[in-house]
Amino acid sequence: MAKTRDFYLKYENGTMIIKCDDDKGKMATTQEFKMPLKIDLRAKTDSTNIRLSYGCGEVFLNWEGNKDDLYINDILSKREYKFIESGRIPENEFIDIEWILELEYMALRINGEIRQIGNTYDYIKKFVNDVDFNFTSVFSVAVAMGSTVTVASLVVIELKGK
Repeated sequence: MAKTRDFYLKYENGTMIIKCDDDKGKMATTQEFKMPLKIDLRAKTDSTNIRLSYGCGEVFLNWEGNKDDLYINDILSKREYKFIESGRIPENEFIDIEWILELEYMALRINGEIRQIGNTYDYIKKFVNDVDFNFTSVFSVAVAMGSTVTVASLVVIELKGK
């Protein structure tokens, strides 16, 4: 993974620790991944903001403005979706995040619990309406507003698609 700009980064005991005082701190994969894909991340936050990014999209867990709700921005359109009482995660405890970006649906699981699953995202409409459409992007883990995020593991798997 590579830094997208200057912020606190430390590797310790097999983990990556990142902290940023604004909302611009991201560690991005150096490889681009093709849709569909599955992202498995084991991470923890000391307070707020574990953010997952792919394309123009983001998933906000423990967002500093409202820890309870889950915010997801579409990977192509950036359109924001809000899901009531689905975004809170424990602080100072490693969690397993699974983000599945399929051609027909998107799903997010935290510690095995489905927090969101749906098929009305803009990116899905693009894949359904254009059989030749393909999409690739890097994946990023982001922090914000003074939170410290510790990443224990990350696996990105390209799934079989078209």
